[in-house]
Amino acid sequence: MRALSCEVRDVSKSLYFIIYRARGRKSELSLRVSTLDSKDFIRLGGVRANRLLRSIASVLDAYALKYDIIKRGNEVIMELPADVGYAVLVYLLLVYSAKKPEKYAFFLEKLLSGSIPLSKYFNVFIDMAIDLSDLKRVSKRKRTVVEDVAAKTVSSMMRILIKNIA
Repeated sequence: MRALSCEVRDVSKSLYFIIYRARGRKSELSLRVSTLDSKDFIRLGGVRANRLLRSIASVLDAYALKYDIIKRGNEVIMELPADVGYAVLVYLLLVYSAKKPEKYAFFLEKLLSGSIPLSKYFNVFIDMAIDLSDLKRVSKRKRTVVEDVAAKTVSSMMRILIKNIA
């Protein structure tokens, strides 16, 4: 992963932000869409948050894709262009309930290279996760756009599909 930058810049040009909060075993990795101040779209926690961040960064570096890193307090923010951010969103939804998410790094690579069959249909999974979240919302308080139970359901469905087409 590249060196961290602490300079203040206009981050409004990007559409996706990955935010990593280091808290030991309670670390979090979240993805926000549109602005840095928007609600988390999806959030993953635990020890695998750091592994996922490193996995994403290594794939982006391998393909020489442009992204910026900002350090703000105990947060590391990765600023992504729209097309790359969308691929990372699909990848995070895929690995949400996977026990070994690094096993699916090949999927992110293939998404970024445009070599995944049926990739134009992955937005259906994102829409389904949002709709399921609205149906299954436990409380009135919306912590994330995609709730845990919806992300787990869609993640399982996506992994079955990936196993059969990859």
